[in-house]
Amino acid sequence: MKRSASPMLQSQQIAVPYVSHFPKEALTHAAQARSGRGLVKGDVVYTTVDTGSGYVAMCSFSAELSINMGIDQGVKGAVAENPKAAEHNAASAVLSVLGVECGPKRTQTQAPIQSPWSTGKGWGKGKDKGWGKDQSWGKGPPSSAKTSAPKAKNAPGPCRVFAVFKPAGMLCTMSTDPSTGGGDFAAWINSILPGSRLSVIGGLDKNASGLLLVTNDGPFAASVTASHGCEKEYWCGVDVASDVDAYAVVAGTCAQLLGGFELPHPTKPTKVMACAKDARQLLPEEEAAAMVHAGLEGAATQGTRLLFSVTMDTGSGRVPKSMLQKAGVPCVTQHLERIGSLRLADLQLWQPGSHVELSSDHLEQLRNSCSLGPAA
Repeated sequence: MKRSASPMLQSQQIAVPYVSHFPKEALTHAAQARSGRGLVKGDVVYTTVDTGSGYVAMCSFSAELSINMGIDQGVKGAVAENPKAAEHNAASAVLSVLGVECGPKRTQTQAPIQSPWSTGKGWGKGKDKGWGKDQSWGKGPPSSAKTSAPKAKNAPGPCRVFAVFKPAGMLCTMSTDPSTGGGDFAAWINSILPGSRLSVIGGLDKNASGLLLVTNDGPFAASVTASHGCEKEYWCGVDVASDVDAYAVVAGTCAQLLGGFELPHPTKPTKVMACAKDARQLLPEEEAAAMVHAGLEGAATQGTRLLFSVTMDTGSGRVPKSMLQKAGVPCVTQHLERIGSLRLADLQLWQPGSHVELSSDHLEQLRNSCSLGPAA
């Protein structure tokens, strides 16, 4: 098994996608296929903000759709020159997370654009743009500024899958635009198999660490994303007051997580039921690993940090966070230790920023544990 550490990441020149296809339409089809139903108003909402020198859009999903698709409820796109282009970029970013290819892109290189968070403008009011066929959104950049992006080498070949240990503090996005937090993660992932188009399966919040899978095989990525039986084991840290009965907190919290919570739908008067498959306090040896390798060390100024193992088989990492919040013990740290049968420790991935290519045996274990079926 070949392991390698993350290379020193260099600063990236900003390349703003100039979309020549219909990513919003492609995202609609992908969402319907993976959720097994038609979309309704409020399932997918695009929110744009004017930074003063460009536009940034966020593609947000309803709680139900987010859980069914196994994706975060909000994904930001690269900066663009108008609102329609920004929405296209947000949809493209979602498709990248899902491992869905959506045709070629051209890029326009331009000077850095200021982030909306540094200007203090924040996100404006969202507006549901509908799901009809996208129309042309402008003439795009001057022809003199357009350059052809190098085509990824996608020659037919075997399915290759890599396990990576995402560090905390790195935004999980393949965008190369630093103004939206992109750049470092994309540079790291693209360095794993230069010249190939890699898809990241799933995702983690910026402040979360842990195991992610990366592959050059789009259908394989889609099958893992769509799987409703693929377990994910999260290690979650919560802080409690020093004078409380920690044993009672652990027992009560685990019982509530196993019993489940109704999570509110953000736009409709409905709720989605979410239950943990397993919930327990970390074992002493697991706590030691969590402190050293997973970055879960530390505690409140006055209090005690309790570390839980929460196993889910649907939804993103935000679901166990929401459940812990409902249980009255907000999650302050989160780490994804296991996907299916693959565990960071078993893969000997000890340091954040490292990666390893999965062997055929590992792939077979993953297929069996996630009910993915035999290799094509």
